[in-house]
Amino acid sequence: MDDPEPFRADVAYIACHVRDGQVITHIAGVHALGSVGAAHYLSKHVAELCAEMGEKPFSMAVAAELDCLTPKVTAVSASRRAWV
Repeated sequence: MDDPEPFRADVAYIACHVRDGQVITHIAGVHALGSVGAAHYLSKHVAELCAEMGEKPFSMAVAAELDCLTPKVTAVSASRRAWV
């Protein structure tokens, strides 16, 4: 959105870890719509993430193209990385 010729897209950071038996998920978009795209990505891929990562803490980045406030396409920008 900050490009000289902006279009409705943004990126976001997602992180997930377990603390005291509770799953904590962090979402941070560069802009608010990036966070909407990240939440949309999680809603479609949470089962896949849980199967692959289990309870290992991880982070990743996603990109989203939006139609007004609705994500049209979300894709992984930086693949899942387990925390060490």
